Amino acid sequence: MSHKSSRMAWTARLLTTGAAAAAVALANAVPAQAAESPQRDGLLDSESIGAVGDYDGDGVTDLFTTRMSNPDVMVSPYNLSVRKGRKDGSFGSPELLIRNWGTGWTAAADVNGDGRVDLLFRETDTSDLYLLPGQKDGSFGAKRLITGGFDYNHIQVGDFNGDGKADVVAMDNSWSALYMWTGRADGTLSGPTKVAEGLLFTGTSASDVNGDGVTDLIAHDAHRGDELFLLAGNKNGGLDTPKVLLNNFSYQSTMAGDFNGDGKADILATPLWRSGPMLLWKGNGDGTFSEPSQVTVDS
Repeated sequence: MSHKSSRMAWTARLLTTGAAAAAVALANAVPAQAAESPQRDGLLDSESIGAVGDYDGDGVTDLFTTRMSNPDVMVSPYNLSVRKGRKDGSFGSPELLIRNWGTGWTAAADVNGDGRVDLLFRETDTSDLYLLPGQKDGSFGAKRLITGGFDYNHIQVGDFNGDGKADVVAMDNSWSALYMWTGRADGTLSGPTKVAEGLLFTGTSASDVNGDGVTDLIAHDAHRGDELFLLAGNKNGGLDTPKVLLNNFSYQSTMAGDFNGDGKADILATPLWRSGPMLLWKGNGDGTFSEPSQVTVDS
């Protein structure tokens, strides 16, 4: 989709009408591990965080991760799994959701307003934008095309203007400007509108960081002093001017969410090149954070 596109149709009817399609079932889900499962200070080999969201509805943000189906070979398909978060800030073993997850940028949020987390993703080969609606049994419905030619990356979903509707924020292919598609009363999205530029962002994530009830965006700029920025959502349909959230932030795979279930947004990240354990900065609810603590995950 070009920057000149005026709007992108996206309604609940798009998700529920049209030709019937088989649901994407939870494929060979890995049973939850017992409490005594061995723990580690990082993800498995070839495993990476694709998105975060409250998959099981318990108030704690979970990790959606991808991993090669056979890490011992040079090339193998990737699978999508979920690691359920716990209130102590740790994560469970990966539970397999979908095999052969051959997609690019992914976001997890309740897109269609039914109370279940959905997956919004861009196909790597076609750049088409799709939605997988979450189901009651924890599976995801068949993918539904939202729009073709979506030439953006770092896709994030949230209520960035506080009107109760899902909006989309994404970065253009120059990696220097952010655009927003705002949800409208008739179910369409207006935009795209440029909401930030001039920073070479290397990663974004969305959560209500400052506790005002509106989704904010955090953005990592690894090229200008390793700073983590907050771009607060506002009710005018845009993002506020970036302000430094954390200095000397030499980390990657940065994600924002409530990872300990206390109702406040936290930050999760791994050191560059995965040279150490995952770390958690617990949020104070006002845009400030505690000193980072080490995170453990089940094997």
